[in-house]
Amino acid sequence: MSIVENIEEVRLDEKAKVEYKRYGVHTIEDRAIFGEIDGLKPVARRLVWAAHKMGLKHNTPFTKAMKVIGETMGNYHPHGDAAINGALVTAVNQAEPLFEGSGNWGTMTENAAAPRYIECRLSKYADKIFLDPFYIPVNYMVDNYDASTKEPLILTSLMPNTLLNGNFGIAPGVRTQTPTYTMVSLTKVLVKSLVAGECNPKMCLPLKFTTELGGVLHTEDKEVRKELLRFYKTGKGKFVFDSSYTEHGNTIRIDKFAPVSNIAGILTKISNIAGVVNVRDDSSIKDRYNAYQVEFKKGLKGKELESTIAKVMDAFSSGVSFNIQVVEREPDGKGGSRKALRPATVPSVINTWIDYRVELEKKACSYWIEKRKVEIAYLQLLRLAVKNRRFIIKALDKKLDDEQLAKYIAKGLKITVDQANQILDLKIRQLKALEDKVLVGKIKKLNDEVKSYKVRIKKPKKFIAKQLIELCKELK
Repeated sequence: MSIVENIEEVRLDEKAKVEYKRYGVHTIEDRAIFGEIDGLKPVARRLVWAAHKMGLKHNTPFTKAMKVIGETMGNYHPHGDAAINGALVTAVNQAEPLFEGSGNWGTMTENAAAPRYIECRLSKYADKIFLDPFYIPVNYMVDNYDASTKEPLILTSLMPNTLLNGNFGIAPGVRTQTPTYTMVSLTKVLVKSLVAGECNPKMCLPLKFTTELGGVLHTEDKEVRKELLRFYKTGKGKFVFDSSYTEHGNTIRIDKFAPVSNIAGILTKISNIAGVVNVRDDSSIKDRYNAYQVEFKKGLKGKELESTIAKVMDAFSSGVSFNIQVVEREPDGKGGSRKALRPATVPSVINTWIDYRVELEKKACSYWIEKRKVEIAYLQLLRLAVKNRRFIIKALDKKLDDEQLAKYIAKGLKITVDQANQILDLKIRQLKALEDKVLVGKIKKLNDEVKSYKVRIKKPKKFIAKQLIELCKELK
């Protein structure tokens, strides 16, 4: 067959459409859009998992950011280190940080230092929400990019991070942004939804918005509440966020900000407002964000001062358009995964998370019940060994090989050969030190644990509601 016969003619425009669609789908599902359950883009999920595999926790020493980036890039996310570093900087600075940073991780006006100079470790939030050791064993794992190791399809999520760390994602033909809510207000709505059986748009009205920089939305306004209800029904809405300040005589200190860009331009604009005499950076080490002090003319009082402050704060307000779209990431039943983009609303995100969370609780409890049953069976075997200690020691004096000895003990104690071998694997000193009373105590403790897991399986929502309240108290 000649080379010419292997050539297939295709239209360039058709080929471009096919390849662009393939690229777009990959970008949406595996790069740019966050997962519905854990609220993480793949690079953020892999950063957290890489740090976990490195042994980092919220209470371990800080490590160089470059080490975490290298581990992530080498084992899970084979893309540019600059992009991974950008994701790590975001993870340090978001509303509920996934990482705790040491050093210069950037401000509203400055970029973070190079990753070779700064350090990080997992945050307490990431440890508690994504990496609870009770749930990790039942995490669904998939092959990494070169099948050399495994990574989680999603991270086990004890809270809907999707709504605690509002996310922005953009890909070919897709633009999505979710709101960020305070943990306290979201916990209250989650608990009510668990009790009611599902969440509806009206139940979401008490949710309190926040932003990465601390800006707020005044939801008490009637018109805002009407728009909120439409947003909770459709998943689309636009709202104006305000920065907040404290007043000190003829100065104000702005320390929480709406999602603003070009801060330098805003500062220039307010310095030109009539009545403003000075604008300066008032940041201190205690401030999570920048802080700015605005000084007004001493003669300004009453309504005139109020009007001037309103003009300043108006410059620091900004509109945000929400359009919630999420990627479903599910096992395909064949060791792989299914991923699909779909529109969503805040109530649907909450309801999907509740369904997931209930199944996670049942799955984890079932796993640990089986583990504890194995441990109980072994302890029962040890009790049998203690009661027949003399028989076992005498058996050791018999002229039998290992196989014969195991069969002899198995027959004498009416157990399996495998169980007999487990007894024979005990050291003589260990067998001598065993006390039946101690073994009985351990068995009772494990049986009580099994009972508690069975209760959680029967009433998972009650346990989940209690756990949410405890987590909220611990993290806030």
